[in-house]
Amino acid sequence: MSARPKTVLILEDDEEFASTVRDILEEQDYRVTVVPNGAVGVQRILANDNWGENGDAPDVAATAAQVYAFPLPSGSKDAAFAVTLTPAIYTVQASGVGGATGVALV
Repeated sequence: MSARPKTVLILEDDEEFASTVRDILEEQDYRVTVVPNGAVGVQRILANDNWGENGDAPDVAATAAQVYAFPLPSGSKDAAFAVTLTPAIYTVQASGVGGATGVALV
C-alpha cells in the first residue's frame, strides 16, 4: 500500500444500470466516512446527492473523462465525488433521498 494520497472517483449513474438492475435507487445521497489511523470512531468527510450542484463539478467531470467513465449528464441527480484521499480506512454509504429505497451500485 502506498503512503501517498490518491485521487478517487466515486460515482453512480442510475441511467446506465436501469436496463439491467431492477428497483434502482433513482436519487442517491452518498456519504464518505474515514476511520482515522489509530482513532476510535468515524468522521464524515463528504456528502453529496446531486453532483452538478457542488463546487467540484468541473473536477468530477474532468476525472470521469480522464478514466473513461461514463459521462454524467448536466443537471442529473446522480451522486459523484472526485476527491484526493490520504491512506486510511474509508467507507461509502449510499441512501435514498427523502427515504426512498432501492438498489445503489457504488
